Amino acid sequence: MSNTRTYKRDTVKWIIAGIALIAVIVTIVLMIGSQCFTLPPEKWFGMNPDEQTEEVTENDQAAGGAVITEGESNGLALTSVRIAEEDYAAYGVSPLAETAYTLNASITPAGAYEQGITWSVEFVNPSSEWATGKSVSSYVTVTPSGENNHTATVECVLSFSEQIKVIATSVDNENVKAECLVDYGKRFRTTGGYVEASRTIGGTQTDTQQYNFNWSDVTTVDVESGGRNPVYSNSLSGSYTFSDGTITPSVTEEYVLQMSNGLKAALERQGLETTFTDRTVTPTTYLMFDRNCVLNLLGISYTVNPDEWIKLTAAIDDNSENYDFMIRYTVSSEYDSATTYARIKLNTATMLAVTDVTLDNNSIVF
Repeated sequence: MSNTRTYKRDTVKWIIAGIALIAVIVTIVLMIGSQCFTLPPEKWFGMNPDEQTEEVTENDQAAGGAVITEGESNGLALTSVRIAEEDYAAYGVSPLAETAYTLNASITPAGAYEQGITWSVEFVNPSSEWATGKSVSSYVTVTPSGENNHTATVECVLSFSEQIKVIATSVDNENVKAECLVDYGKRFRTTGGYVEASRTIGGTQTDTQQYNFNWSDVTTVDVESGGRNPVYSNSLSGSYTFSDGTITPSVTEEYVLQMSNGLKAALERQGLETTFTDRTVTPTTYLMFDRNCVLNLLGISYTVNPDEWIKLTAAIDDNSENYDFMIRYTVSSEYDSATTYARIKLNTATMLAVTDVTLDNNSIVF
């Protein structure tokens, strides 16, 4: 009987010890599982999205295209990371896509039993004049990936003019969802315009010159006398139009006068030094390109002798490029920038200035 009691006590001890061991193992497993589920899905497979993509900044958006912002959230959270163009292939993004993002959906609580996510995309206002009759997937597509579809790749394949939203919905409860808004940052479709320079002498306007912004045209300007005490003025008339898009950005314009590298090199070959630097064009910048203007821009003294005039003329004629100066016109927004130029070629046929006056007789006796 004593042996029987001892056997029973030992059996009870082993059972208690086994239960305690199982409890410890279960606790450890739950702790590890909790840590895993608090990580984004990419971490489960050892992939760090920061190594493949860049966070969205103003500079990232400089090229325009789709722009993702946070929308409504009800029990789910979304984070977005823009995919660099050089990484499109690695993420299965079409090389024809204008912009692409990865979206990550996070479920709360992280340890919820059902982790599944479904994704959808739709126009915010499908009955708008622009969106009516159009398929949203022709403009923005969403492709789920990863375990339980917690990750999706969003591609902009065509410009659009009606706001779009991407929706992540819990498989467990269709009322638990998160969405982000997708806009299209407007791009510059065309740029143009002109700068009109004028020169006024003695209160009377005597001359005007217009420099049109165009990639190929070159305006030829006669280098004439500047007259006595000329007053210079300019009107700045740049223009631009946008492509379709839901976002109308604020725009800045800049006009900068530059010298061609060909003229710089030609001046050096003639032994002429210049202090010219790029300068912002204002309503009073020298732009008539008469003799006063040219000397002022080059930083050459007004009292140049005939030999220096000849060297300056030779340098302008020796310029290997088809223009001597250009006005760079740039328009910029947070989504795009565009640049065009007005190119100016100096005609030296009337450039030589009077440098001396002599008489055939310097003494008269009556």
